[in-house]
Amino acid sequence: MKSELFALFIIYILSLFQLQGQRQITTLSGQKILLLQNGSWQKSDKSDISVDSTEITGTPDSLMKKPSDNDSENNNPTIKGIDSIVNLLEKKEIETFILLDILDKEVAMKEVQLSQARQLKNKESENTLKTEIADLRSKHKTAEKIYKLDAENVSKANNLKKQQGTELAKSMTELGNALNINVTPYIPETVTNVSKTTQKSPEFKKSKEKKSVCLFARDEKVNNIRILETGQEPFFTFTPEKLKNYFKEKELMVANTSVIKKGKEYFFHITLKISSKDAAKNYGYLAKESMMRIQFITGNSINLFCSDDVYGGIETYTGYVVFNAEYQIKKENIKALLKNPIDKVGMMWTSGFETYDIYNVDLIMNHLSCIKTK
Repeated sequence: MKSELFALFIIYILSLFQLQGQRQITTLSGQKILLLQNGSWQKSDKSDISVDSTEITGTPDSLMKKPSDNDSENNNPTIKGIDSIVNLLEKKEIETFILLDILDKEVAMKEVQLSQARQLKNKESENTLKTEIADLRSKHKTAEKIYKLDAENVSKANNLKKQQGTELAKSMTELGNALNINVTPYIPETVTNVSKTTQKSPEFKKSKEKKSVCLFARDEKVNNIRILETGQEPFFTFTPEKLKNYFKEKELMVANTSVIKKGKEYFFHITLKISSKDAAKNYGYLAKESMMRIQFITGNSINLFCSDDVYGGIETYTGYVVFNAEYQIKKENIKALLKNPIDKVGMMWTSGFETYDIYNVDLIMNHLSCIKTK
């Protein structure tokens, strides 16, 4: 009798998902959209806009049309550029919301399956489902952060037309970086000229360098090959659950990362600092060709491979064990890293494989975008 009632309950839950059909949604930034049952969406206030959320077509650069002589708005390319930025950011916010919605449904379905496993006293299935639910909730948490950021960017974009001069140029550039697009053709020419002359002032130059989005640690030539590296930034921190009582004021591992371009080749550079004298014993080292698995918030993943054997060295004064590793980024992986926030990174040590949750999810997106402009 219990199993029959439970089966009816599952059918009821599934029917709720199917009967949802069209749903009217208001996003964090105030956009009103209609979610259709087939996974596509359209704006409620702009019925001519309709997108299939299961297929992303085109790139931000292709959507950002350049001013044309035949275009009636060519006399004001800045307004046209602002409208394009707003449209792209609105689309990005909606797509992130849809991802959150999908994750919500997946969690609900897994919880139904978990309840069934408990009823059937299937411990193996129960443990597997608990792990899957925890993973989905972790992805949801990351997606939620991105969604809030996307909503903030939409609000900033909607205020662009109220801004002028260098303030407008700065805001457009920041939002362009968030979209990985070049907005220079849309910034008023007068602002560009003023900016060039103002750079002569040491005070302005100092201020600009301090707030620059693209910071570089080195730009040099070695054996006639140009080597360019972005400035390292915090990527993740990690302390195993069982050691958290011993590391209350700091983390066991701190990771900073950057992107290196050597000629035409790209590398993912990661510096790992481990606060333990037994790091070499517990972790071993990073062997040449050992794998780094990068998992995106979308669920897709790519693999990078270590360029050389990397052994830990003791950092003077702190006593931390430091590993500096480079992983080559193949041409086919660059596009994925430019477009997708990172959810987790898994690294193969000689002692075994360990996975780390990423909190600076768009760091590599931004660094690759910067380095490709040079």
